[in-house]
Amino acid sequence: MKKSKRINRIFKKKIFFAVLLPLLAVVLLSVSLIVFQSNKYSGEATVFTVNGEPVSKDEFLNVMPGLRANVFSYFVQKYGVTDSAKFWTTTFQGEIPIEVLKQKTLDKLKRIKTEQIVMKSNGIASDISYSGFLDNLKAENERRKKAVEKKQVIYGPQQFDATGYYDILHGNRMEELKNKLADKELSSNEEEIKNAYDENKETMYKKIDSIKYEKIVIPFLDEKGNPSPDKKKIAASMAAKIKEDTNKGLKFEDIVSAYKKQDKSDIEYKELEFNESTYKSDSRIYKQLTIKLDELKNGQISDVIEENASFNIVKVLEKSIPSYKTLDEVREQVKKKLADNKYDEFINKLVHESKLIVDNKAYNSIS
Repeated sequence: MKKSKRINRIFKKKIFFAVLLPLLAVVLLSVSLIVFQSNKYSGEATVFTVNGEPVSKDEFLNVMPGLRANVFSYFVQKYGVTDSAKFWTTTFQGEIPIEVLKQKTLDKLKRIKTEQIVMKSNGIASDISYSGFLDNLKAENERRKKAVEKKQVIYGPQQFDATGYYDILHGNRMEELKNKLADKELSSNEEEIKNAYDENKETMYKKIDSIKYEKIVIPFLDEKGNPSPDKKKIAASMAAKIKEDTNKGLKFEDIVSAYKKQDKSDIEYKELEFNESTYKSDSRIYKQLTIKLDELKNGQISDVIEENASFNIVKVLEKSIPSYKTLDEVREQVKKKLADNKYDEFINKLVHESKLIVDNKAYNSIS
């Protein structure tokens, strides 16, 4: 009897485990699937791959904000729209801003990832995953933190955010890649260098003209040095009259002397020279005047130019004959421009040939 009861208990245990274990497995599998589904389209999800290299949702979302202004400007110019709460999801003649933004982000990241693949194959970056980038960001910020604590000089912010450092790191690696490819894919022969110089000689390698000119300045500032609307009206009338006098052939210096005798002391006469050494400051401070001087020929007089709270009239006294920097002077500059062009062609070809696989569910989950 005891033996029969013991056999019965053993039999029941076998049935219990036979039923429970499969049920337990189903429960665990269900939990795993729930966890998997909840994480599948999280930040670590792969949105697309380029030749097998993944671009995560986090990486996508890091790059996307940098293109928002460009996309917004596109819709403003094309459709005359204004910003609103529903702007990004509104359809404008078949175009939806958020979808255009996502496509531009995908295109940009396809190029970036293609470049990163080349960087990896050339030993410039060993890890091109986004998690690898975050490790680099953490290490860089730690380095900067220690440098600040030791009162050492650092360039840029004390701490980088992901967006800022992403662009900086990629830009630095890109320059390193160009240098590495300089003697291979990006090299140029003498004929290419000479042709590039000749093609860009007029626009890029022309020397700044040396221009001797005279100028009449009629400011309209108040006692505190601020633009005065009332004085501007008076100065505008005076400038128009002076322009008429210059057209009659009266000398600039004589015109100013006559006004000063009438106690119009604000008016000024200057004889100046515009050249290579003054170009940087003159073109920044007197932008309109610089443009006008470049247009005028010897003996020509400008119209009235309003700039820097004053009305100006200039006359070119002497303008040098145009000259150009020699090829030897700009050789490295020409080679760099050629290398940059060849780099773009090289990467564009690889981008065109690369295999792109998009996870549509992950891509569509981005909003």
